[in-house]
Amino acid sequence: MALSAHHPTRAASALSPLTSFFLLLLPHLTLGQFCTETCPPLNDVGRPISSLCAGDVPPAAVLTRRHRVCRPGRSRTVALEDFRGAGRVTVLGNVYVGCNAGRREAAVFAHVGQRYYDAHPDRVAFVNSLKGGTDCSMWPELYERDTSDLYPEESKDVKSGTNMPLVVDDDAFTMRDDFFTTPFGHPSYVILDGNLKIRHKFVGPCCGISSYYGCTNSDARTLDVRISRAVDALLAETTAAPTAAEPENPSPTAAPGVVGCVAGAWSAWSQCSLSCRDGAEAGVRFRWRTVTDDRTDGMGDPCPETVEVRECMTSEVPRCSDVIGVRASCVPEFGASRTVAAASEGFDDPRDVAFHPAPGTHLGAYSEGREYPADKGEEAWVLNGGNHSVSIVAGMGTKGQTTMSRRDRGYYHYMIEATALAFNSVRNSGREADRDSFGYWAVCNDNLNTYLDTKEPNYFMGPTFGYWAVCNDNLNTYLDTKEPNYFMGPTLYNSDPSGGNTVNRAGKPCGPADECFLLHSDMLHEAPGCIGITHDPETATAFGNVYWAFDSTGDRVDGQLVRFDFQQPHGPGSMDHSVASVRRYPQVKLKRGPPGVHAGMVVHPTRRELFVAVPGAGTVLAMGVDSGAFARTARAEYPIFSNRLPSFEYSIWECAETRVFAAGLATPSGLALSADGERLFVAEHATGVLHTFEVASGALLATVETGRQSVGGMAVSEVSGRLHFVDGKTGTLNVVAAGTPCPAPYVSRVSPAFAAAVRDATAGLGDGFSLRRDADCAVDRTVPDFSLFEQVHATTGYASNDTDVQGPAGMDADAYLLANRTDCGRNSDLNFDALLLGGFYCHQCLPGTGGHENGATCAPGGTCTNVQWEGFTCDNHFVVDVTWSGGVRLLSSNGTVVDLEDLRLQYLVTYRFTVQGDADLSVHRTGEELPLSLPGNDCGCAEKGPLLFTPTPELRLGEHVYLWASGGDMLRLQLGSICVDAPACAGISFLAKKEDREERCRSMEQDCPVACGHAKCYNFVRSCRDENRKELFGSLGMDQTCAWVDWMRTSMPGGLPNAWYRRICLSNHQPYDDNSQPAVDEDGTAIKVYDMLVQERCPVACLNRECTCADNEVPFVTVSSINSETETEIEGIRARTCADLFNIASWEYRNVVCSLDIHAVTSQFPVPLKVHDMCPTACGFRPECFCRDSKADIPTPSKKQKTRRCKDAAYYPESGRNYWCNEMEQPTFARSCPIQCQNAYCTSRNVDSLDTVSFNGGKLHTSCWLMSEGNAAYKSYCCNAMEDDLMVTGGALCPVTCADHMNE
Repeated sequence: MALSAHHPTRAASALSPLTSFFLLLLPHLTLGQFCTETCPPLNDVGRPISSLCAGDVPPAAVLTRRHRVCRPGRSRTVALEDFRGAGRVTVLGNVYVGCNAGRREAAVFAHVGQRYYDAHPDRVAFVNSLKGGTDCSMWPELYERDTSDLYPEESKDVKSGTNMPLVVDDDAFTMRDDFFTTPFGHPSYVILDGNLKIRHKFVGPCCGISSYYGCTNSDARTLDVRISRAVDALLAETTAAPTAAEPENPSPTAAPGVVGCVAGAWSAWSQCSLSCRDGAEAGVRFRWRTVTDDRTDGMGDPCPETVEVRECMTSEVPRCSDVIGVRASCVPEFGASRTVAAASEGFDDPRDVAFHPAPGTHLGAYSEGREYPADKGEEAWVLNGGNHSVSIVAGMGTKGQTTMSRRDRGYYHYMIEATALAFNSVRNSGREADRDSFGYWAVCNDNLNTYLDTKEPNYFMGPTFGYWAVCNDNLNTYLDTKEPNYFMGPTLYNSDPSGGNTVNRAGKPCGPADECFLLHSDMLHEAPGCIGITHDPETATAFGNVYWAFDSTGDRVDGQLVRFDFQQPHGPGSMDHSVASVRRYPQVKLKRGPPGVHAGMVVHPTRRELFVAVPGAGTVLAMGVDSGAFARTARAEYPIFSNRLPSFEYSIWECAETRVFAAGLATPSGLALSADGERLFVAEHATGVLHTFEVASGALLATVETGRQSVGGMAVSEVSGRLHFVDGKTGTLNVVAAGTPCPAPYVSRVSPAFAAAVRDATAGLGDGFSLRRDADCAVDRTVPDFSLFEQVHATTGYASNDTDVQGPAGMDADAYLLANRTDCGRNSDLNFDALLLGGFYCHQCLPGTGGHENGATCAPGGTCTNVQWEGFTCDNHFVVDVTWSGGVRLLSSNGTVVDLEDLRLQYLVTYRFTVQGDADLSVHRTGEELPLSLPGNDCGCAEKGPLLFTPTPELRLGEHVYLWASGGDMLRLQLGSICVDAPACAGISFLAKKEDREERCRSMEQDCPVACGHAKCYNFVRSCRDENRKELFGSLGMDQTCAWVDWMRTSMPGGLPNAWYRRICLSNHQPYDDNSQPAVDEDGTAIKVYDMLVQERCPVACLNRECTCADNEVPFVTVSSINSETETEIEGIRARTCADLFNIASWEYRNVVCSLDIHAVTSQFPVPLKVHDMCPTACGFRPECFCRDSKADIPTPSKKQKTRRCKDAAYYPESGRNYWCNEMEQPTFARSCPIQCQNAYCTSRNVDSLDTVSFNGGKLHTSCWLMSEGNAAYKSYCCNAMEDDLMVTGGALCPVTCADHMNE
């Protein structure tokens, strides 16, 4: 739909907070429709949305689309084309159920419509589009009654609803999407002239008013004035009598039976549906008749049924083998013989597969430094439940076949344990080009990102061809780090990589060598534990984003079927979920299988039947997707949903035509339709058996053994017609290939005479023909509770209970406060959904998998840094810039130039070097021209893409490695401490005799730095570094450098520190500019920095306790421990870590272990290393190390919550605190938190801490010494405030300084 050439202006709007109780469960923020009349309307990031506006003529497809009129009368449809004619006027209204303002205005609309019809019956039509989930007759009855309040006198003569308005049951939202494209406000109106040109488009007067009576009678009646003026003006433009359109459904003559119903004669009974019985349970016979409802008031009993059905048993028909021989069941996909082989391998617990409808769309010919056969072969997308990703098998079946894996940066929410995948593969849908969602995909599981400014706008109303969805089998637990909040459902993606649909880690458009990530286009949250999903190939909706999902959670007893219509996907970078339709079918009861088992689903495109594998029941269900009826809103019974605005439909549907298609199966999983739609393939998960059923008859045609034991999703190739399936245990994508063809096609079990009878009945009854409808089923209709809907349309729809998450503009400046949240526990108050919406892709609370930490996906061993609202950077990712005029230089992942003197590569960390420019790159040892041979990269080089390099002891690298560019320039990179032993070193430390250990180490010292006692591995500050040691900064009014501070540490006689040394380290750090002068702001005022101390800037020089008290992470081996009294061995030689010591319950024995020697063997240490040297905190021999609370996660593996932090104890009741602080009960926690636990030894010391003390969310970093130097107000504040990370007062950390200032 073309964008109207209007000049939009953004209207201001006020936002109101939500107060309903269940908002605690709704963590996202969305922006809904506002009450501005700007057209085209602007979305939540200020972009215009393609819409029909005043002056436009709607496309022919819009004008000829037929809509069902549910009131007044029955059995009628209308198209806007019916109202074309000189002198005619058509008024369209747009209201939602659940909107009080809409009900108020609908009463005015009904009265005005009837009044104009009474005066101009052949010239004026009023059409009301009703949507949002309701019975189409119930809601009009409410507002028709309301007219008596608005028009107490006129309503005696004007009987609203008698003829006008025509209430259209807009359950597919087509009239809304055609004329009132969101985010245009509501209630709203369009007025068309006789040529069906839009002459007026406006929002009603009650928009934005929250209560029914808040919109007064006089306010509501201004709609009467506005419509009347416009209609009168259009009527005055011509006096010609319009040509009356022929009604589509002429009124029939009355007949006996139900008053107003006309019933025709019954047809003869059809023959049995089965021609032969092999593989079929039973068939059916039917007869039919026409029944016409001529009632105009829409009232009265239902008309009689049009179809009667009865069963015919298989005993009534012959066996197929008796009629057509043994060839009866040979299906072409399996042939007379077949092979089952792996088409691709190496997947991580694959659960589903789908073929991309347009191969090459996503990867193109080149991506992430690799070439792809974009124009050859097919493209299979395999969903990996194990690592929460999708693998793309490009060029499948060709010599160039290759696999690339991708996932979302927020995979732990958007793709977590994804179990099902579906593409929109509908070609030539007839939709407007910018609305066709062909190729979108979905997985069943307000942010101005910079890519939106560097690429063409990706309006959320754009073409949806290429979209896909995934279904997430998770309850939103963030990899089991949070309690489930059930806010989970399918995620929608656009496979077109442009427009921000794929980004690099920093949120920028992907470069040719960048690792790319998916950015979701939408997500809905009404199907936690989703294990199956399929796209509906319908063509009725405006956008084609309808998916059916298997919600295994349902009502917590049975799983349920859920229909998701994403409608207008919000697009990358937006979080507006106010435009969608979600319908639950609780009468379709589903049962899941074991964890991770996929449930296949597929919609037959012509029969309009949905087939669902039900693993826990051993069945396959079939349901008519266009059957069923609205019953009631789902908001009361299922209070966790995506949005509270009336434009978000969340409803319960009942009486859908459902049947058991197949039964007696062993955990059915994958489903797939044959290319011609005549056969349904069903996989049994554990047995690996593949069944083939005839769709038309339900007869079992063939069964094939695959030899696999964990079959998941299946898909049929559009090109070859071959059946493919994934197998979890083998990690493979497999193909079934027919060997010997069938000698002849199988013969259908459906009787030709029965098929002819079905065609006749369909021709006579149209959509009214059904063999499955339950005439006795009645929907449980109730009027919706308006309190379940947010009534102010300029509000958010839903919001987080965390005020630090988001604000009305979508990016709240206060969201940065989330960066300092450390309450990461499973039961903590921090909502991890809030982190994602607060712009955090890297955070200490976010989970990791596969060696990744803090939610990020840095190469193994890397540490991420969040770039709020955009993405994150990694400290082990670099760019080699060969375009620099000075030769070649190294850039960090955030684009800054790296000083090679300050960079040290660490062993066992994987580094990613991406070339910027046209050059090859290779890695070399010192003095060697040939590149290193690396695992998976024999040449140690990268031609165009990234070079991945992991230093290991086996490479024998020395102190440096070199990166050579093909132009001749090179970079010399330093290597850090070699504290990783090669596999051959195993056993050295377990040799009892020192002489034996020394002998082994003479030849292996370089490969075994830990076992052989390399000093770098046992440096007590090895976990810290002073960055830029010679860079100037200020402190206490003096120029400083880390190197100078380090000199002061030993500058006095005897190696004692200078008197200023400790004061400088405990003072604030003042940054300098590039000219080595104190940094100033725009006004020339020196920038005061209070969030960093010098000891944080120079931790090694200042001997920061965070470094000197840190337990060494290197594993070690101790000598035997001996009972001195009995001289018997308590424990032999054994390997340990510092963390092990916390679990020793007996403090006496822990002290014994801490005094043991370590088997590190070189002459670099004058005396043997002791365990307490390695583990100063765990052993506690040094009071300054023991009497400080840990800020890290403390493992509590025996509890449901696997980690805790010291600050958690501040919230425990006294009994809970006593339990966790008891060394006999919880030794690890008690010894890690002596200040929080008020350890008697630490309390008795009465010594001020030397640690940095943080207040006010990290905005103020201070020290006990700084507090002692401050004025009384400063001391009072710091002594009584709670420390950020520890939740103890400053006085507890600085008892001497605060002795006279507590509780002031």
